[in-house]
Amino acid sequence: GSIGASFARRIFILKQDGNVAYSDLALFGQFRSTQQFSPYSEAVAIVPAGDRLFVVGTSSTEVWYESGAGPALLERDISNGSRFGSTFVAVGDGVIFGLWNEGFGYYNGQEHTYIPVPYYLKKFYLGEMASAVRSAAKINDWYYLAIRKDQVSAENNVILMYNFRTGRWFIVEDSVRDIAFWNEEIIGVDNSVYVLYRGNTFAASTIQTAGIVAGEISDQRTISDVRLLMEPSSINDVTITVSGESRDQEESGSGKAYPREGINISSPVFAPYWNKPNTNYGSKWSAPGDVFLQMEHSKPVPGFYHKIKVEFSAGHLVRIKGLEVAYSKSSRQEDR
Repeated sequence: GSIGASFARRIFILKQDGNVAYSDLALFGQFRSTQQFSPYSEAVAIVPAGDRLFVVGTSSTEVWYESGAGPALLERDISNGSRFGSTFVAVGDGVIFGLWNEGFGYYNGQEHTYIPVPYYLKKFYLGEMASAVRSAAKINDWYYLAIRKDQVSAENNVILMYNFRTGRWFIVEDSVRDIAFWNEEIIGVDNSVYVLYRGNTFAASTIQTAGIVAGEISDQRTISDVRLLMEPSSINDVTITVSGESRDQEESGSGKAYPREGINISSPVFAPYWNKPNTNYGSKWSAPGDVFLQMEHSKPVPGFYHKIKVEFSAGHLVRIKGLEVAYSKSSRQEDR
């Protein structure tokens, strides 16, 4: 079978007939015809989590454990399952996390706890994850899910990231077939093996808002100023595009972000934006605090709604804290 796991000194494998076979305890790797069980529904994932083994089916989930007489069924939930087996990871002793039929969430063998997911993220996986071309991993506080978005390529092209501690989601455009954690590095496996998320390998990043409306949709406004609250880790060139509802209502601008320690310093010498070489994603930053970057553009942009696109050059990490937009109704009135 193509689905399997090692648990309690046994190997569990999903057979072509739908049964789950498990190896002998005394002779590791040896299977017997009598050592198998039938899941309640078609199994899509086998996930060990501590002293529990979760068998996730299309419409059910079973929890198994190693008893004195061999593998035994502990819990069976026939109301909750998943079609997305390779999204599941162990996140604790007796707890798994992944994409269920009802959404992303945890299961501890007794109850399901679903988490909120931004509406714009759902298009990345709903109806587009029937393929097995995807991979999930838990590394420290992060959940990584490599998927193939929009079926535009034969390989994965997007990594969804979820932080278990903060509850925030992120989207990274990258192509990997598998993700692993080794030697304090996050490893991506494609046609080659390489390290993800090192400072010098970051591609250019883009943040693009949906249509921003201030007040009534019928009330035309003019954007006069855009500022970014951020903690840049190094000197960083930033470009911005503000557009209205028509093509001719568009204006580009730029700005240069500096760490606070480098402002008003002649010929500053900046520390690297990693504390030490080859540190993994999530390390401390050398930038000491937040700064406001005021974007420079030549003319205001009128419109009933606006879209803002901000691009950061490659190889520079930055924490974005907020986006401030100033509207001008007249020379006497300005709304922020």
